[in-house]
Amino acid sequence: MRPTIQSLHAALGTGSSTTILKHLNDWWQQLGQRLVSQQAALAIPDAPENVQAAAGTFWHTALEAANALLGERRQELETHYQGQVDALNPQNRAPWRPSRSPMRAPKARINEPTTSQRSSPTRIRGFRSCVGTDDLQRSPKRDGPTAAA
Repeated sequence: MRPTIQSLHAALGTGSSTTILKHLNDWWQQLGQRLVSQQAALAIPDAPENVQAAAGTFWHTALEAANALLGERRQELETHYQGQVDALNPQNRAPWRPSRSPMRAPKARINEPTTSQRSSPTRIRGFRSCVGTDDLQRSPKRDGPTAAA
């Protein structure tokens, strides 16, 4: 991963691009010196060459083993993370289907009249018998708003 001005600005949360660029360039220029210094620090002074070679081999083997374990763990976490993301994605969810919902009535019952619909003609006839037919045909006159008492 190569550091960029944008990634450093995002990590720091502050700083101008010019300032970050100046320090990034300095960091790259000094990288060679740091690597040489690190190699010198790893060397075992006054140790026989075969001991230094064995220590170097041991160190590289340990780094490879650690990186392999890190890679395995990273893969496990990425798989777990992707599973979590997939579970939250509505496109990957199975559609919800209730076993029996009161809103899903059989088609035969949808076309049946309800009790109030069946009794409507009877109720209308009863209303007409109480009120004369002449009263139903007349439209009431509107006198305007009434005064409140």
